[in-house]
Amino acid sequence: MPAMPSTDNSKKYNWEVSANSTMADLTRKFFIGISTADSTSIDSLENAYNQKYNTSSDIFLRSQSFGKGIADAIYSWRLTDDINFTNTGYIPPSFPGAWIPTPPSYLNPPVLPYLGNART
Repeated sequence: MPAMPSTDNSKKYNWEVSANSTMADLTRKFFIGISTADSTSIDSLENAYNQKYNTSSDIFLRSQSFGKGIADAIYSWRLTDDINFTNTGYIPPSFPGAWIPTPPSYLNPPVLPYLGNART
């Protein structure tokens, strides 16, 4: 795990705002290619939780910024994982017992064929 952003111990944070910001940001980043409706739904849920707090306060802004920093650090770390979330370039191996496409759609590639390369 990489070093995570740190807080300023002399200042207050609202951890609910930080968590909301982190989760919304990571959801947007991890689920690339989501529909406009899903993206709008994520934004709406994030905003609904944010409305509980004074969104112009220093504590809110600092907490939100900290949450986004955590999301950026986690996402950047994920990019260093040796995994390709697409099937681009994947050629199924050919040996007895290897996976082969099956009916009814022989053209569908395997799902996440590189998952075995992921960091546990």
